[in-house]
Amino acid sequence: MELIKSIESNPRWLQLKSENRFDLEVAKAVSTSLKEQCALAKNMDECWSNAKLLPSIQAEKKYSGDDTAILKMIRLLNPINMIAAGNNALANESGLKYAAEMIVNDESLKHWKLVEFSNMVHMAIKGEFGVIYNRVDIGVVYEWIGKYDKIRMEKIHIEREKARVEEEKNIQNIHPDVAKKIAESFAKCAKPVATKKRYTNPEELLADPDNVIMVQQFEYEYGELDDDQRKWYEDRGGLKYYKMNRAVQVMGMVVKNKN
Repeated sequence: MELIKSIESNPRWLQLKSENRFDLEVAKAVSTSLKEQCALAKNMDECWSNAKLLPSIQAEKKYSGDDTAILKMIRLLNPINMIAAGNNALANESGLKYAAEMIVNDESLKHWKLVEFSNMVHMAIKGEFGVIYNRVDIGVVYEWIGKYDKIRMEKIHIEREKARVEEEKNIQNIHPDVAKKIAESFAKCAKPVATKKRYTNPEELLADPDNVIMVQQFEYEYGELDDDQRKWYEDRGGLKYYKMNRAVQVMGMVVKNKN
């Protein structure tokens, strides 16, 4: 209810809504206090797990404006004040503001979650990016960003690979009642499903122009499903899920036939 009232009283949000560019879930994330955001993402694993609840720099700028995004970034970078370096250019308001403005307006960082900068700063203070000597300035901060981003990208790669493997497992879990329906539809189709090629993933098989007839076969099969079977697939992505499922089956047949 409070968020609905905020939409009605926020000119920026009303404008986004009128342009069909408003996303309620993103607005909720942006409305979450920095303290709550930091509590949700105390480390990289939590940041990944709670990603949908955390706004990116791009989202913050879109829903709150550049000035608010910069103020929040200043707060997140503020612990740098505690670094007792001989020449700490960020140990004052103007230095922090300059760093915050540069980061917020850096296109290469727009997809970073705001709280990632808090985690990065704390990692730097703890020495995880190396010893801090006699200088702290925006150049040093960008060195930290580079080191953090390397760890971040490794994490993203690992999580995406986990998701891909899990998706392939799910695709192979075909509805038991569909087996008979598939066999029946094979008989009705003008050309049977067949391929002698090897593919590394189901998307590659479905995208191959040589498999147009096969994809049409899958679409025909899907149209022959009864209501319960259709509902089962619709809950998992509908026709797209069905075609991916069947493509995985065909790939399995190819491997079996060649071995």
